Amino acid sequence: MMTTLIQIGIGGAIGAILRYLVNISSTHLLGTSFPYGTLFVNVVGSLLMGILVTYFMNNDQIAERFSPLIITGFLGGFTTFSAFSNDTWQLLNHSKIEWTLMYVFGSIILSFGALILGIFIVKA
Repeated sequence: MMTTLIQIGIGGAIGAILRYLVNISSTHLLGTSFPYGTLFVNVVGSLLMGILVTYFMNNDQIAERFSPLIITGFLGGFTTFSAFSNDTWQLLNHSKIEWTLMYVFGSIILSFGALILGIFIVKA
């Protein structure tokens, strides 16, 4: 149990640090008018989730060993719908209705699509 908790903690820390770096980089490159970084990490994280969950389903020993580190820890720290919710509120709060709708639907559709793509990549 302790090993699993340590794996989750390490993976979560790495994921959270990487998410922070993506957000800082996207703000620097693209500005602050739209939460590009959060959208990116959620879509990429969903793609990785699809790939890894499908891979782990066919590799029980690897899944047992690395799933807490990668799925729960890293992807849990890397993707974030709490940030998504805050970004949505910030867009609404600044009366950017069109951007808000694009962000919400883009996040949901692209992230779900990326998850499905990840499943198909592994099954192909």
